[in-house]
Amino acid sequence: MFATQEVDASWKAQTEEQLRDRFAKMKHAPTEVDCKTSLCRLTIAGSEADVAASVDELQGLRDQAQSLLLSTPVKDGDRVKVTAYLTFER
Repeated sequence: MFATQEVDASWKAQTEEQLRDRFAKMKHAPTEVDCKTSLCRLTIAGSEADVAASVDELQGLRDQAQSLLLSTPVKDGDRVKVTAYLTFER
């Protein structure tokens, strides 16, 4: 669904900036953010403990996002990567 969604450049820029402001206050912030029209994809990577802490911190975005969906964790040695998808009602 994310791959096929059109980009709303104005909403994308504004939402990514707002999310990065929120991430600045997080101890284990996502490493990447990419928004389209009503969906944002966040990349979370690090140790299992760091990723778990980041996912816990992302729960704080529930006041902004309509839903939060997490991918299955992908392990690469001692590192883990999870993709989170946030849906926003517009």
